[in-house]
Amino acid sequence: YPYVTSSNTTAGGACTGSGLPPTAIDRVVGVCKAYTTRVGEGAHVTEDRDFSDYLHGLGREFGATTGRKRRCGWLDMVVLRFACMVNGVTDL
Repeated sequence: YPYVTSSNTTAGGACTGSGLPPTAIDRVVGVCKAYTTRVGEGAHVTEDRDFSDYLHGLGREFGATTGRKRRCGWLDMVVLRFACMVNGVTDL
């Protein structure tokens, strides 16, 4: 907090939310976008304002709830690798 969601976005959180025990899961499929986005404040290491402007028009990158422009940046492979490790991703 304060620049993160309060939801559990891990593979374990999916089990909790669905009522499935972790032992029922054989594979964890990781899904990611080709670029990163953020709405609001907080760090965004790969943010690129020119890229953001381009994607606002092309990809309609606006927050679904607030309607604010999303801050866009290049895919952060370090963060992606960490997310795969934390979630035990078997397929990406």
